Amino acid sequence: MHKLKIHRWTILILPILVFSNIDEGFAQNAIKDLRELPEVNGVYIDGVQHDYLVEKFAEEAAVLRNDKNNELILSNGLISRTFRLSHNAATTSLKILTNQQELVRAVKPEAVVTINGFTINVGGLTGQPNLAFLYPDWIDGLEADPLSFKFSGFKVSEPEKRFEWKEVRHHAPGTEWPPRGIKLQMDYRLGDLSSEDLLAISNESNVGRHEIYHDDFTSLSSVWKVRTSPTHERSSFTNEGKPGEIYTPNNTAVYAEYVLPAGVGLVETSIDAGTDLSGQWGPGIALMWKDRTIKFNMRPGNESGAKNNGAWRFTVFDGEKGNTRAGGKDNVDFNKTWILRLRIDGRRVYCEAKPKNGVWKTYESIDLGRQVADPLA
Repeated sequence: MHKLKIHRWTILILPILVFSNIDEGFAQNAIKDLRELPEVNGVYIDGVQHDYLVEKFAEEAAVLRNDKNNELILSNGLISRTFRLSHNAATTSLKILTNQQELVRAVKPEAVVTINGFTINVGGLTGQPNLAFLYPDWIDGLEADPLSFKFSGFKVSEPEKRFEWKEVRHHAPGTEWPPRGIKLQMDYRLGDLSSEDLLAISNESNVGRHEIYHDDFTSLSSVWKVRTSPTHERSSFTNEGKPGEIYTPNNTAVYAEYVLPAGVGLVETSIDAGTDLSGQWGPGIALMWKDRTIKFNMRPGNESGAKNNGAWRFTVFDGEKGNTRAGGKDNVDFNKTWILRLRIDGRRVYCEAKPKNGVWKTYESIDLGRQVADPLA
């Protein structure tokens, strides 16, 4: 288990989004075609072994292209930043050239914008198998998020004045304004969205909600009350010094409980099943009321203790009875990170899940027959 997010109950109103054109204040000789850029050479990707603090450094900032014409490289001979331009623009390298130290491990959006409660990624690529490191061979296989702003073009020019400056700087009397260098503008557009696209965006848990509590489990906070099975001495919510990494044998249970404030409408957690092969009650999430507990669990194994490679992958307990076939015959892959959530809406509690970077799916809707009260924990 990696993260947990708790949000307040809110009423969601879908807005109309209107965007103006991006700033066009560039010089007339701005470069807009990738083929007009010079091709990168060894100095700008391999670096030079100079001490730029004491030696004169001849290389200047430049925007370059690779030989395949699918990457932009922003470099000054000391550091470089590489943007892959297909299937969307994304930073795939940020490197110190003098020692070839790579600082990018995971490809992420270039920015994240929130407009009227809608959170939308700008650029970026998805599908990286492991976010702890990035093999160059993986980059060609990465895909664009269909609900993100898409790269639409770039412009390279000289920096221009954004405002007037008196150029008063006592320790740097020769400072120039605007500064010398090169300017790279990358443009992104949000394409036409269908009603299905808007629904997919609105299903994201942060839309129209205020985040109450977030825990990455980098350490175990005292707000958590950990309960472990007494049948095995090693049952623990912390394994090898990692909070949230549960260790417990088959047919035993470990969980952490958090007391909720008023107004909670959604609880969400990300889970890696790891080596868990539970047949019915595997890793999951639960909400507790005074008279009821609702549980939503993964089924990574089957009743014989072997890996579950078939259908019926989730279990739901609605407070009275269990459904070991929640969501139908959805044969999913539990080898990747999954995000589970319980969402309150009126008189119903929705059990929803998605693979990381995937799309939410409702696996069960529980009708309590009355307005759902605030959960307690």
